[in-house]
Amino acid sequence: MEPYRYESETGATLRVDPAGHVAMVKVTGKNGGEAWAPVDAIGIPAITRAMYQACGQAPPVILPRPDISLPAAGGPLRCGDLSLRMYEVGISMGLPGITAAAISPDALRRRAAFMAAYADAVEAETDPADVEGLAAVLREAFRNQATPEESARAALRWMRDREADRG
Repeated sequence: MEPYRYESETGATLRVDPAGHVAMVKVTGKNGGEAWAPVDAIGIPAITRAMYQACGQAPPVILPRPDISLPAAGGPLRCGDLSLRMYEVGISMGLPGITAAAISPDALRRRAAFMAAYADAVEAETDPADVEGLAAVLREAFRNQATPEESARAALRWMRDREADRG
């Protein structure tokens, strides 16, 4: 990897140098002050999300790259029931009994990002059973004329117990 350098309109710079298992990030202010910070690979997704959000943008979908070994020519790469076959024009996806036409690698990446964003949205949806369970705890606290602090403790106990039950 070559060092990466970014210069803002104000003259401040950001430099990223490879350093083995970490990236060394150097920030230089327009007044000349500078600082280096090691960034481990595990921190990159969180830093990237924070930078996008600080700019008022939705963060990109960042997924770990799985280790794969390419199959022999024309053989499928399997991911559970999903199979992928590589062709000169792109990649064909298939499920048992269903095979799609080949899709270009770029289009496949866009679809994968869409599916990951959709999965995030589905996970973010509130489970109706969770809403009802928490509402029951709060109704009981209200009936017992609990203080706001007692109500909060009851709600936190319920959430802790629910997480423990889910394992």
